[in-house]
Amino acid sequence: DAPRVLIANSNLVPHWATWEKFNELDKKGLMMYGQMTAGSWIYIGTQGIVQGTYETFVEAGRQHYGGNLRRKWILTGGLGGMGG
Repeated sequence: DAPRVLIANSNLVPHWATWEKFNELDKKGLMMYGQMTAGSWIYIGTQGIVQGTYETFVEAGRQHYGGNLRRKWILTGGLGGMGG
């Protein structure tokens, strides 16, 4: 009688499960590859947080600062464990 949860992250159904389609969705920010630990409730602590924080800051730098965060002050909030 225990509750059951079915978790599915970043799945493509067979008709669209090609690298071409995956890369198209990835470039639009609609898909990501692999290890979405928080997305599936399997929080692994610092190991996942370090990677997620790195990826978040790299993308922020790419989108807003021409790929360079040097000499930038970054104030964050609402990042959960990623916030330090």
